[in-house]
Amino acid sequence: MDVLSDQLLVGALLAYLTAMVSFAVHNALMPRQSAPTAPRELAAVASGAHGSGAGLATAPAAADAATRTALWAERAAIAATTVAAVLHAGCLAARGLAASRVPWGNMYEFVMAACLVGVVAYLALALLWPALRPLGLYVTSAATVLLGVTGMSLYTAAGPLVPALNSYWLKIHVSAAATASGLFLVGFVAAALFLLRQRHDRRAAAGAAALTRGSAAARLPEAALLERLAFRLHAVAFPLWTFAVIAGAIWAEAAWGATGDGIPRRRGPSCRGWCMPDICTRGRPPAFGGQLQRGSRWLAGAPCCSTCSPST
Repeated sequence: MDVLSDQLLVGALLAYLTAMVSFAVHNALMPRQSAPTAPRELAAVASGAHGSGAGLATAPAAADAATRTALWAERAAIAATTVAAVLHAGCLAARGLAASRVPWGNMYEFVMAACLVGVVAYLALALLWPALRPLGLYVTSAATVLLGVTGMSLYTAAGPLVPALNSYWLKIHVSAAATASGLFLVGFVAAALFLLRQRHDRRAAAGAAALTRGSAAARLPEAALLERLAFRLHAVAFPLWTFAVIAGAIWAEAAWGATGDGIPRRRGPSCRGWCMPDICTRGRPPAFGGQLQRGSRWLAGAPCCSTCSPST
């Protein structure tokens, strides 16, 4: 089963790569999202409307062909991501059967579980809100990189846990931490893309057409939608991570005692991972109607990096 798990991981990586390429084709061909237009751009368009219209006849046909290709690429990307998630889940299940325990007993398995939660969360969001599907390029890219780096640097052969770790608290603490980390991953992607989209909109509103024409940020969802998504994902993941920190402290005391050597090993990542989403959620007014403060947006990636950092 251990060999089967490794083979399924390779299959999941190939499927994620296929999804990533398909999402890239979709993002390159899909129509750009609307953005604020500067007055001088509107004047240029109005003055050009009275000029030659020789190329206008073929433009709609080319646009329709590109749109059809983009739609097929999007469907292929969603299908490949779904297949990758199934293989990914099978990889974790095979690890659990090979070790006769839950498959999140070390950092290799933890990062794999967190990535799976992030991908499943994205698929759910893409099903409910199709406007968020362009995020798939960045979610699958992050999953591919994380799984590849984890497989090369954190790989551990499947086996039983040491007696101190073989506790029912493993199922409670690590499952909550992996779920929160996966949501933090998607929240980080949404926050980073929000910053890019907001910068693009500011330049477009200022009339910097040369800087915004052909930009990848022009094909992202609206900035307000990305901002709401980033905040809500952090708002959901933060209580889960808080529970995981509390459960981890109880587990550590039961395993090693109040002054045991095992407690400081996870104190740093746990506390950093708890403080950063707290700053992110406090950066927005309580009414949930305003935008996150700029510093909080930049910190949105810190919880994901901190919670996935190896213990030292």
